[in-house]
Amino acid sequence: MRIVGWLWLVWVATVPMAQAESWQLLRGGLTLCEADQQSRYRHRMIVFPVQLAGSVPLAWRSLHDAFDDTFLSVMHQHTDFDIRFMRGLELLSLSDQERRRALTVLGRQHAAQYLLLPRIDRPRASLNNERDPIVRLVNWTQARAGAKSAVELGVTLELYDLRRGTRVAAENLAVSAQLPRRVGKHIVRFSHEQLRPVSDFAARMNAQLACEPVSLPIITARGTEVEIGAGSDLGLEAGDVLDLALVQARRFGDSTAYRTNPIDDKITLVEVLPERSLATLSARAEVINLQPGDIALGR
Repeated sequence: MRIVGWLWLVWVATVPMAQAESWQLLRGGLTLCEADQQSRYRHRMIVFPVQLAGSVPLAWRSLHDAFDDTFLSVMHQHTDFDIRFMRGLELLSLSDQERRRALTVLGRQHAAQYLLLPRIDRPRASLNNERDPIVRLVNWTQARAGAKSAVELGVTLELYDLRRGTRVAAENLAVSAQLPRRVGKHIVRFSHEQLRPVSDFAARMNAQLACEPVSLPIITARGTEVEIGAGSDLGLEAGDVLDLALVQARRFGDSTAYRTNPIDDKITLVEVLPERSLATLSARAEVINLQPGDIALGR
């Protein structure tokens, strides 16, 4: 798929300026499980660069890269995912159906199951809760004279399921930051402590998605031989037995709905490479109608 720049998605909700108290992940059909129930396979997650709502002052031009660098470091530290950072796709002009199709294709091309999109609302000055007017004036004067401004960033983390091209959850977080007032004086930096809300989100997401089966795309299926678009990079080993599910598309007027239908047949991995695996099928692919684009499930 052609990479054409940033992914700009339509805002779906107003971002409240408060730390998330209830995780939307728990409302998206995902369930927590015990450590001994978690899969040993790794999910591959695509992470897009942070998107900013509107323009930002010239002095904050390094905000994108600074946030992305620390955000990726936090994600690597607090999750077990195989994370792939890549520039987004220009999907704003696409319809919902075209966007869903583009996301499912992206998942198949990179053997990825999830996509995480961070967004930042327009930064606003941190609130001064001091009631004493004299103290408030002193704080304001010191802030104006300082080289940096204390701001609060409303961060939204959107999680997408690339198997279906649908959004699983959108978590709203608040991140405090010190941003420079003048061009050339200071560069924007984020610490792990500033992104602690992101760390909490990453740990929660890691615990929940560990309960979900890893979804692996079928690349080719001929006779009893099957090639899978994933390998040892996601924890696969020779001898592993994987379930199968057929992906079906059904049209309803101008829309198309995708659903997966598990089947009884299984595949056994016989050769595992870093990003590819070869397997044998318990029945001929032509008999069970197994085709490229269907999925193998590791539990």
